[in-house]
Amino acid sequence: MRDKDLRARATKSVDQFQANSVTLQTAIHTQALHGVTSAQYKVAGLSDDELKALYKGQLSRQNSKARHLYDHVMSNALHSLCSYCQYGVANTLDHFIPITVVPGLAIDLWNLVPACDRCNKHLLDAFDYAAEHQMLHPYAMPASVPPSARWLRAAVHPGPVAAVSFHADPDSSLDDLTRARIIHQFTRLDLGVLFQVVAARELSGTCRNLAERFPGGKPQPVAAHLRELSDDALAADPNDRRGVMYEALATDEWFTTVGYEVGIEPATG
Repeated sequence: MRDKDLRARATKSVDQFQANSVTLQTAIHTQALHGVTSAQYKVAGLSDDELKALYKGQLSRQNSKARHLYDHVMSNALHSLCSYCQYGVANTLDHFIPITVVPGLAIDLWNLVPACDRCNKHLLDAFDYAAEHQMLHPYAMPASVPPSARWLRAAVHPGPVAAVSFHADPDSSLDDLTRARIIHQFTRLDLGVLFQVVAARELSGTCRNLAERFPGGKPQPVAAHLRELSDDALAADPNDRRGVMYEALATDEWFTTVGYEVGIEPATG
């Protein structure tokens, strides 16, 4: 750090940074992030602009002495994918609580989440203080949400080309607040649009494969094959996007009877 005075004041504030991190972790694990305020995370001796500068000029800057911490957080991304949508490549860190809202958490590693550019841009500096709109922190899902909980569903839409849409419909066994937060997060990140676009490409290939394996309309073997694909995918993740798609296709009478054959998009070029 070239600014020796800033470095000295930041070093002197290490204990405060650590105390703030403990407070943040408590809020994360108690699902109370919607109640955070900038005043709770003030760092004596450092201005808001200086706290932001510590992130931009030290933690995130290439070749800085602190950059290894940034890279460590990035390396925690599951399969190198975005922590929010689990589709885009994680190529940046998102401040879960925006740096403009609580500057005191600018360099807290618990406040940094591996994300893709799309989700990071969707979130920007927005922060909602309504309890039902609190985003679910990827590092600590609510204890009320068991690993087997379902929240992602799909629907088949007949037409010249088969289509699948996605929506959030959490299990009724979950409490109302958690269900509201899941639905809000799905909407906030516009995941329905993302999943539908991605599924369109995958569905085209699925239709071609089914038409080759089961020509002439064979609803029972088609449904059985799709259920097998769905079971395999959902066994690892009950909200796996492809598993949810296969599940919807397997239970749709139109698709398993004729839809998989009319759903083949004509070759282009």
